[in-house]
Amino acid sequence: MTTTQKTLHSKRQAELAAYQRQPTGKACRFHAIAAGIKMLLNIKIVPAELSGGINRLWWRGRFMRMAPNWAVSPHMLVRIIHH
Repeated sequence: MTTTQKTLHSKRQAELAAYQRQPTGKACRFHAIAAGIKMLLNIKIVPAELSGGINRLWWRGRFMRMAPNWAVSPHMLVRIIHH
């Protein structure tokens, strides 16, 4: 079995800059998650959709942010990534 190691060292500055997004509202953590997943796995996640999904989970008793459309603690951030 061959394992491929992901690295960002080989990417040019313009490629890395393309991962940056302008966060709006209380969704900056979701922009960071989306950028990290895009860089490492080349999977595009729309931060607003991720935020909306986490809001819906909150109403079902799965608290991964303080309240809908509000802050995310570091511990909640880990839960979101593992979810």
